[in-house]
Amino acid sequence: MDETSIHNLTDDAKAIWWAGVKAALPDELLPRFVRVEGDALVVGTESWPLSRLRRIVVLGAGKAGASMSLALEAALGPEVTDRLVVGQVNVPEDCLVATRKIHLVGARPAGVNEPTVMGVASTREILDIAATTTADDLVIILLSGGGSALLPLPRPPITLEQKQQVIRLLATRGASIEQLNLVRRNISDVKGGGMARALGPGRAYVLVISDVIGNPLDLIASGPLMPTPDEFVERERQAAHDTLAAFAAREEVATEVWSVLSGEITQTLSPVRAQITHHLLASNHQAVQAAELEAKNRGYRIRAAVSDVGRTADEVGTDLAHAVADETCRESLCWISGGEPTVTLVPYDGPRKGGRNQQVALAALCEWQHWEPDQADRMVLLSGGTDGEDGPTTCAGAIANGGVLRKAREIGLDPQAFLDVQNAWPFFEETGGLLTTGPTHTNVMDLRVALRLPG
Repeated sequence: MDETSIHNLTDDAKAIWWAGVKAALPDELLPRFVRVEGDALVVGTESWPLSRLRRIVVLGAGKAGASMSLALEAALGPEVTDRLVVGQVNVPEDCLVATRKIHLVGARPAGVNEPTVMGVASTREILDIAATTTADDLVIILLSGGGSALLPLPRPPITLEQKQQVIRLLATRGASIEQLNLVRRNISDVKGGGMARALGPGRAYVLVISDVIGNPLDLIASGPLMPTPDEFVERERQAAHDTLAAFAAREEVATEVWSVLSGEITQTLSPVRAQITHHLLASNHQAVQAAELEAKNRGYRIRAAVSDVGRTADEVGTDLAHAVADETCRESLCWISGGEPTVTLVPYDGPRKGGRNQQVALAALCEWQHWEPDQADRMVLLSGGTDGEDGPTTCAGAIANGGVLRKAREIGLDPQAFLDVQNAWPFFEETGGLLTTGPTHTNVMDLRVALRLPG
């Protein structure tokens, strides 16, 4: 195949991936849940007379926080926004945009998905605002994936540095997002319902863009508006303790963390006074469906996706590569899947950089390198985070295709050597396979698109 055909196949993969991402953008989704009708503010199926509201208080955090804020202000209109809206939302620094009244705070640097001192300070301010709400206010909370790192408040006596250490240990040893957020809920004063307890009496609506399979509200952004029922608090705390113990030895984690998770340090929790309703705006399922529709419109037949539930990035990439390569086809085929595979870092003394999506693409390329170039040119795999970030990098993921494989051979790079030490970013930077999008202003986990042409 010629370079034009390879580019066309890759362009199709990008267009299909972007169709999935765009289906999860708030600008079209949020107005379905919030609108102004005359003197009434309608949220979901409930209506509130604007003339009776003292304020519309907007709080939140997440990678989609900026776009959700813009969409909310647009849905309310300039007059209502300027007259009633106050609030604060934590977002990554590279997601900051100009808004009318909702104050956006850059709570962490781009490509560094960890809590920061700025994030802690802004979270305290958000809880202070929450504490001022009354029955005369309407509260709208904007939550999306990435909210856990953007809404940090370690439970005393745990320090920010100690919490960062725990999250790094879990993230680098293959913990799932569910396991990560279970631990986060139990070492935080804002997660696990902490924001719900801070709110005054009144009505609160939580608008959610989910980055967790199955959309469990207690795990999205670690559930700041989802307190654990009293009868399950001890059970969840013990589960968090056991989860951390499964990934880290006792001496690797600060004594203060173990003291909180073991119940040695107890905390009296305030009751929830606000009436809270959650509305799910978008999820990975919607992104996959939209991507499938785009693929069909481009003439591809959809094949069964490879699941990544409970699996590593290497396994997902390898199995998807086999599925694509082993298929005998007389028509153009497409595999689409979503989720979030794990990566467990292997011991390695040298520098390395990458993310789970880059690892998926590199694992696929390692399988395809054994094929004849003409066959490899008929296949492409794109794996990208729908938020535009992949691990501690500023790219969304990577693309495996014949062009990348050919370039690697030309400059003498062995993809397996990079895969084995989980150093995918330098490989794809040298071969032109990085998927760089910038912030997408949403986050519904990862989306993978694999294509195969006949032959």
